[in-house]
Amino acid sequence: DNDGVLDSDEGNGNIDTDGDGKKDTVDTDDDNDTVSTADENKEAAGQVAANSANGGTAYPDTDGDGIPNFRDEDDDGDGILTKNEIAHGDTDGDGIRNYLDSDDDGDGIPTKLDNTGLDPADTDVTDDDTDGDGIPNYLDNDDDGDGVLSKDEDFDGDGNPANDDTDGDGIANALDTDDDNDGTLTKDQDTTIDTDNDGIPDYADTQDTVPVEQTTFKVMLPVVVR
Repeated sequence: DNDGVLDSDEGNGNIDTDGDGKKDTVDTDDDNDTVSTADENKEAAGQVAANSANGGTAYPDTDGDGIPNFRDEDDDGDGILTKNEIAHGDTDGDGIRNYLDSDDDGDGIPTKLDNTGLDPADTDVTDDDTDGDGIPNYLDNDDDGDGVLSKDEDFDGDGNPANDDTDGDGIANALDTDDDNDGTLTKDQDTTIDTDNDGIPDYADTQDTVPVEQTTFKVMLPVVVR
């Protein structure tokens, strides 16, 4: 089928990965994910399609699950089928198309974790849209619509905003519309103010007042004239 994969690596006519009635040796899209087998090898590897006869270069396996991309219906292992990611192209403009990108929107939260804290039983990240803007969280760089990019709500600086939960309510700040649970929505606060200068802006700080011991008081004493 001239897809860049040797017939011997496609089972010599004995394998039909996608069950479409065409053996992989004559199928130009072995896994039926709408990305041709040839393109899956070239794009992921950034080179001429790999094969077992070209010096040992392995076929690309983006998610490292042991299934080469050309046979994997979810190439990047983010829980979203490759065929459902193609239409979105490269959301974050990082040069990696979504179907090969583990973080489609570049918000610092892996796509497969973009519903962290919302519903532990929900494994479908495509149906979560915290701010109701019509853009699902996994494609939205400001998931909760609070005016602060999700990647900038990583207060512990570990590169993963999904584990920052200032108010301890089980919802990561990047998905929480009221980060410090003070009753005022984050989007309605000035996100640049840090009253106590502790490095955490007030909107995400549960203790944003200046301690008494840090406050200087001026006491006016009466003057007695004799």
